[in-house]
Amino acid sequence: MTARKTCPIPGCNHTFEAGNRGWPMHIASLHTHPYWLPRETDPKARLAIFAAEYPDWVGKPAAKPPMVKHDTIPSPPPKRTSEMRVRLDHLLARLVELEKEVAKGA
Repeated sequence: MTARKTCPIPGCNHTFEAGNRGWPMHIASLHTHPYWLPRETDPKARLAIFAAEYPDWVGKPAAKPPMVKHDTIPSPPPKRTSEMRVRLDHLLARLVELEKEVAKGA
């Protein structure tokens, strides 16, 4: 049986029950990780960058990520409520992490 693996992207607590099976869809999704490469919307580019940043996790030799100039990629105008919801979810997740750190230190 394959051990569980947790997504290595900071702030993500997703656990893959069967090793890293299913990770491409999880990593490629801008919705899943809105604060990791927020302006990179191409799923294939997100996967290539992830494989280069976390080669041990992927289990393959690192491929050279595509050259992306994040300053020149226009981001689509966000819908106000969805943007606020994403930010709130991120802040709540961070709050939970901080509370755990405080509990460990106490």
